[in-house]
Amino acid sequence: WSKQIEPMLEVGGIVICDRYKFTALARDGARGVDADIIESNYSFAREPDLTLYFDIPPEIGYNRIVTGRPSLKFYEAGMDMGWTHDPFESYKILQGKIKAIYDDLVERDRIVRVDALGTVTEVHTRVRELIGQLVNLSAIEPIDENDRLAEMIRMSSFDWGAFEEREE
Repeated sequence: WSKQIEPMLEVGGIVICDRYKFTALARDGARGVDADIIESNYSFAREPDLTLYFDIPPEIGYNRIVTGRPSLKFYEAGMDMGWTHDPFESYKILQGKIKAIYDDLVERDRIVRVDALGTVTEVHTRVRELIGQLVNLSAIEPIDENDRLAEMIRMSSFDWGAFEEREE
């Protein structure tokens, strides 16, 4: 957070994460951890400007996972919860609980649901439309990956000189 996300936000950058605190709310909450405890663990993290939830039925999610590898991982299937001995059935139970938490976050306007059914192009179009409502995508000038850190340091108000002296 303090080394990657904060400095980028400080200079007006856009941060895109594929996991954030809502993942913990859903996965840990589905396993019975109280939401207030999870929220307090992430109290340092700012609320995102936009969080997308890619919604698909559990069966399709399962098929997408096992297309790339032979089977579900133990925790991914929810086998740690002891609901059933069948990994697919356990996965469906876990995903149902996770979906209920995400649906609640959608209802409370903390995240935005994206219909993730369809082709990659169709889903990509939906995502661009949602992001485009918040950000002028045509005005974004990407920073060369090799220059990203240098640009963040240059634009940041953080006293990097003092930091480097401490390191010596």
